[in-house]
Amino acid sequence: MNKNLYERFFDEPIWASGPDSPDLTPHEWSLEFSKWGQAACWYKAAENLDTDGEVLALPVWAWRKPKIQMPRTKRGYLFPLKIMWGTPIVAPFDGPTAATWSIDALGNSEEGIAEIDRCGTVSGTDSFSPALITTREDLLEKGELAYWELYERIRRWTRARTSDALNKIYAEIPGIKVSSTDLEIAATEIETGPRNPMKKILTQICDPTNPGFTGADPLRVISTEIRRTALEVMRLQLGDTQKGWKIRRVAKEIGTENIGEIYEELRTRYPSDNTGLAAIRKALDFAVASSEQINAIEREAYLG
Repeated sequence: MNKNLYERFFDEPIWASGPDSPDLTPHEWSLEFSKWGQAACWYKAAENLDTDGEVLALPVWAWRKPKIQMPRTKRGYLFPLKIMWGTPIVAPFDGPTAATWSIDALGNSEEGIAEIDRCGTVSGTDSFSPALITTREDLLEKGELAYWELYERIRRWTRARTSDALNKIYAEIPGIKVSSTDLEIAATEIETGPRNPMKKILTQICDPTNPGFTGADPLRVISTEIRRTALEVMRLQLGDTQKGWKIRRVAKEIGTENIGEIYEELRTRYPSDNTGLAAIRKALDFAVASSEQINAIEREAYLG
């Protein structure tokens, strides 16, 4: 039986492959992401609410076309942009009300006043979804599932990116020595350490006061943050410097391993980096480290 989009959204292949997945169009991915993200956002807001009566949950997203340059495959699509409300996004409901709102993302800059009637219909805005009039318990029950499903899938996606980071380092420095212990430590650091991207991503989704994904569409922001963190953690675990890749790239481009020449070129290109001579030497030494490829079967068993 074919799975619906709701089920497919949380399939491992979709999250593992990220923006390159052929299974969902950018709009389909954004649609499912926004539904679960809204439920999770209402859940976090309802946690701090103390009421037994009806509550009003305001819509989290507004759908707009980007007004900035986008990749060719995403042009023409609508994307969910975070609505910044002037009142709590979840609050006790006593009858029709009004609230100020604003949007500032993907080149869109709007603001206004929305009116919400007894049925939750939002007027005075362009293409907002209806508000929800329900109970705190209902938001907590449904939203908790959405929140932890988002957390778990982002966690698994993050772990899968450890393998991608390793492959990128192999391509840059063929034959570099990597052990299964290195992989385990790096994966654990990515999931639970101070560089863990999950907290930042979930805050962008679930914190009503956080403007969310303002400079790019959510899928791009999430996948880029995970890939960047995985690569950074893996490099540091293997003994590289934080900017080692940049140092080696400059050395390759100017065709020398002379530390002094590389230092001067780095100062010219990246004056704010303050890269020292010791960091340059460490980066170059890292590139010529002895090699012992990790067994492919062992890697597959660990990451699978």
